[in-house]
Amino acid sequence: MNRINSQFAFYYLNYKPIKESQLSVRISSSSNNNKSYLNLLKDFNNALSLNSFGDSLVRQGMKAISFYILQEELIGQKGALEFIAKTVEELEKGIAENSYNLEYLTDVINIYTRIAKYEEYFIEYTEALINKCLRLNPQYDRLYFMLADILVLKKDFNKAVEVASNIAARGPDNDITYFELALIAIRSSNDEVASNALEKVKAIRMAAYDYTVADGDTVFSVGELRRMAQVYLESNKLHEAIHLYKLVLTYLQDDGPAAARLHFKMANIYHIIGDSENTIKEIKKAAELDPDNYAEEAERIIYSLNK
Repeated sequence: MNRINSQFAFYYLNYKPIKESQLSVRISSSSNNNKSYLNLLKDFNNALSLNSFGDSLVRQGMKAISFYILQEELIGQKGALEFIAKTVEELEKGIAENSYNLEYLTDVINIYTRIAKYEEYFIEYTEALINKCLRLNPQYDRLYFMLADILVLKKDFNKAVEVASNIAARGPDNDITYFELALIAIRSSNDEVASNALEKVKAIRMAAYDYTVADGDTVFSVGELRRMAQVYLESNKLHEAIHLYKLVLTYLQDDGPAAARLHFKMANIYHIIGDSENTIKEIKKAAELDPDNYAEEAERIIYSLNK
């Protein structure tokens, strides 16, 4: 546990988010005090010191918030890294108490797999946890996809696709496993496997619900579209990412912070590919929807583009 805490503490003191730095994307770190994760961290620390609700419930809450931070890529916001570091510390205590609790360990792995994208030490550590869980239950398909995620981070792309393909083959009519295979294949730059897997998902769902897909429609949920867009972004396939983010915004019934983050993300992508007109358009929309977080950033970006 000390090794993990010292590694992560070193990382957040020298924060350079890997995915965004690879694409030269800047995550806005501005937030008002009400949205600071330092305030939340203080509340959770107080709860842990009082032990009024039980440590396990407190850890569960911290885990949920950390997952949200990582999933929504809010790691640049004030106090987010400190909050995640404290969550890791508490989850490690929980591991000691739940060493044979597969449900608890799998939830921890889910968090650690996401952290591993930012902190290299977590790659090997998480792989060891996955292998431990597979010894407890070698038939748990979800663990194999988590293993494939770790193999991608290790750049063992062929093995990652092989592991995911084997699990998908276990259930030829399971659309979810083929979707997960597609994500692994995209991240591994295996376009053929990714395309075939996505077509398989479409075929399964269209057969199951007996409908056809019209132009502009999709068999994928908003959550799945967002996951695909993020994977394409991480894989530097920017035009594919833009296309999917546009689809998400079409279906997203939210004109608040969630939509603002997507517009901000699209502004960054457009900036990378040199499209100043759409960069300004998207950053203005982000600032309009969430001025507290993006107004200042929008002003800076527009000023720099108009110089």
